[in-house]
Amino acid sequence: MSNRAIRRSHRFVLMAIAAMAAFVLPTPGTANPYAVAALAVFTAEVNTVDIVHMRDGRELTGKILNEDSAQIVFRYIDPNLNLETTLTLQKRDILEIERDVAIGSDSPLVDEYADDDDDRDVERSRPSGIEQGLAEGDADDESLPAFYVIPMRGQMGTDIRSDAYQRIVEEIRREQPELVIWLLDCADRDELMISMSDPAEGGLTQLIEDYRTLVRMLHDELRGIRQVMWVHDSFGISSLMALAWEEMYMAPGARLTGFRAIYEGASRMGDADVAAKMVAAWIGIINGFLERGGRPIELGEAMSRPHHRLSATWRGRQVEWRLDTSGEYIVNGSDESTAAFRAKTAEDFGISKGTAETLDELALLLGYREYRVIEGGAEQIIERYVENWRRAFENSKTLWMDFNQHMGWATGDQTRQWLGRALNDLRRIISAVRRYPAVEIRFSMEYGLDLFALEMIEEELRERMRALNQRDRNRGRGGGGGRPGRGGM
Repeated sequence: MSNRAIRRSHRFVLMAIAAMAAFVLPTPGTANPYAVAALAVFTAEVNTVDIVHMRDGRELTGKILNEDSAQIVFRYIDPNLNLETTLTLQKRDILEIERDVAIGSDSPLVDEYADDDDDRDVERSRPSGIEQGLAEGDADDESLPAFYVIPMRGQMGTDIRSDAYQRIVEEIRREQPELVIWLLDCADRDELMISMSDPAEGGLTQLIEDYRTLVRMLHDELRGIRQVMWVHDSFGISSLMALAWEEMYMAPGARLTGFRAIYEGASRMGDADVAAKMVAAWIGIINGFLERGGRPIELGEAMSRPHHRLSATWRGRQVEWRLDTSGEYIVNGSDESTAAFRAKTAEDFGISKGTAETLDELALLLGYREYRVIEGGAEQIIERYVENWRRAFENSKTLWMDFNQHMGWATGDQTRQWLGRALNDLRRIISAVRRYPAVEIRFSMEYGLDLFALEMIEEELRERMRALNQRDRNRGRGGGGGRPGRGGM
């Protein structure tokens, strides 16, 4: 049997079921069995769709029910609400029709990123890079305190974001560990996500606000579960994240660097008075992270402003910090660099609670002689998130090239056709940007366009399409009517 015959038979069955449904009233609170069956048949039937490209830029997806030389009757399927309605479309308003398009990755009915948030098939496994220690027991031995080791790796602001770790919070709540260990390994020197020539242009405000959201979320929503920050490396702005935890430990080769780049970017904003206010505001934000971790604001000043020196004096077990060289121990005697710490000096001055190379060593410092490691899905959830947003970004870059090419072709008699294609390219970029703030950050850095700018371009294209349609309607009234669209018909 041909595909067309199968679709006709499906349509006949659908009409028959719908007719029976009209005479069957279900019990209140229950589903009409014939309506359910009709939905099942409809789902089976729509394995291909027709796509109607309108001259005003709209792209309608559904099935053509009837057609003559002047118009089509179209069953439109809303891809967002999953609802259907019947439309009568005049062919003079249609640019092109794509018929019997298989529902797949290119179909407008299919959200390109619909499966990105589906963690049902996440494999539960031991955290990578963590060797089994001598003090570690069986992962299934519930008599032992449970450690959940969760990585924070990659680029700050894109790989490490609040929207990614919100799902990790849910995972932690399901597992209910005794201890959460955040393993921070983020040296963003080579792939710094911020343009420091202009912090506003580089998205610094948006990024820092997301860091604050992430820290607040992990502290507040996991209240009652002990958390430890274990720094394997922190070169760059990720040190803000490290210092926001009171219980912070470091691996032997780990670093905590300063925030000079933020200071220098803020100091170039406006005239001297404006720059001074901006510097003060940004350092106040930096100090907010340090205060969350119980650290003095002198550290924030010394790690941000290169002209500040830093020294320390011990008062019993307490360290008294000074922004000069009058202390007993000089941490940073230069007025051209910001303060930074290695694991040893961070431990000596009480910034870090201790130095641990292995999980056994960390457990001992924390007071655990035995423990078990949860084999959970957190690491794969994060890896999948990173893979998905980066794929969406690469797709968006390709779509942006297509958009510019299609705009270049939008001339003469083919203006509408290629404007419509360019508009579709732009919509798919906007969809990715809305789904992943990380894509917006990278797209903005690459092309200077954030979500607002992309939406403005979209509106300009729509207005251009409307102007073309109005011009043709005016010509039609003067010339005795418009011609039916030719593309694809």
